[in-house]
Amino acid sequence: MSKSIEAKPKPPVAAIYARCGSPDKTVADEHVRLCRLKIKDSRWTVGDAYVDAGRVDTTIEARPELLKLLGDAERGIFSCVVAISPLALGGSAKRTTSEIIRRLEAVGVTVHFVETAA
Repeated sequence: MSKSIEAKPKPPVAAIYARCGSPDKTVADEHVRLCRLKIKDSRWTVGDAYVDAGRVDTTIEARPELLKLLGDAERGIFSCVVAISPLALGGSAKRTTSEIIRRLEAVGVTVHFVETAA
């Protein structure tokens, strides 16, 4: 009689989104580093990082890496997104943050933050 081997479920693949207004990539790089730590601490698989450095735009359309992230989410490339904070994800417009989260959740992608809003 052969034994049935159960496959362990794969950990979720987590994409990283970072946005900062400074063209100096060191701030964005630090955000990516902190997101990677959260992903590893959560025992998820680190996916691609989408970085809009030097972008103060609050509109979705003005951020090319965010648009790429949303497209990849629709294609099922990852199952969750990690950002440093809600402000980093959506900018100062809470409506934009809510819209991004709504679009991601509509395709089954969860959103997690390293920091939470105060």
